[in-house]
Amino acid sequence: MIPIYSISKYTKCYSLGLKNEMEYRTNFIMSLLIGIIPVFIQYYLWTAIFDNSTSSTIHGYSYSQIISYTIMSGVVSKIIATGFENEIAHDIKSGGLSTFLVKPVSYINLKVFTFLGGKSVQLIIMAFFIVVILFLMNTYFGIDNGPQTIITFVISIILAIILNFFLFFCISTLAFWMTDTWGVFSLAQIVVSIVSGGILPLDMFGKNMLTFFSYTPFKYTVYFPVNILSGKLDISEVVWGIIIQAIWVVVLLLISQVLWNIGSKKYTATGG
Repeated sequence: MIPIYSISKYTKCYSLGLKNEMEYRTNFIMSLLIGIIPVFIQYYLWTAIFDNSTSSTIHGYSYSQIISYTIMSGVVSKIIATGFENEIAHDIKSGGLSTFLVKPVSYINLKVFTFLGGKSVQLIIMAFFIVVILFLMNTYFGIDNGPQTIITFVISIILAIILNFFLFFCISTLAFWMTDTWGVFSLAQIVVSIVSGGILPLDMFGKNMLTFFSYTPFKYTVYFPVNILSGKLDISEVVWGIIIQAIWVVVLLLISQVLWNIGSKKYTATGG
């Protein structure tokens, strides 16, 4: 819980994240263009698979459904992406963390608000792509998204962003115990991308695996928001999914705090 008297300084952190993202907006646009490449690869891959298949569906997905999922998952994955892991590891290894520990500011809260400030700019840019996707879904895939779907999708995306933040913040605390974390972070990004539904729909792994993923936070970062937008979920499933997202946000927040407190006690400044 953030005390009222601390709100102003965290508002400045949010503003700092906003300004940093606007200053380096070209980097985001370039990373966005690079992020389109995997979507094109999957598009041609699925096209080749369906062209050489005797069935009109694969694991319950038609060609149009899997292409729409591929596009939407690519956009959602980009929206929720973090990228601060190495920055936190650098603060820990270089001794830069000491600067924050002696100040009346929570390092976790600082990162949260700076992260959200940067995401605000990204969301404005990504809103254009979401509008284009909605148009394509309606025109070519016959999926008509009403106001209710849009509202619940926006809520789920906001929760997914926060959820993914705390998920990777937990992973970032490994820097307290490991000398070199680059490989671990890279592996974590790949694994999370797979188990979140960022590459394939999770139901393609089978019913048992989908049930297993339902008990993890990963499903609610990409697969769940995409299925809201694709209209595969009824309103009760959407509401329940959003509740689960909120629960996981609280759980991972608490885990992040515990891991950070334990790691901070082990921390020894070696630089800075």
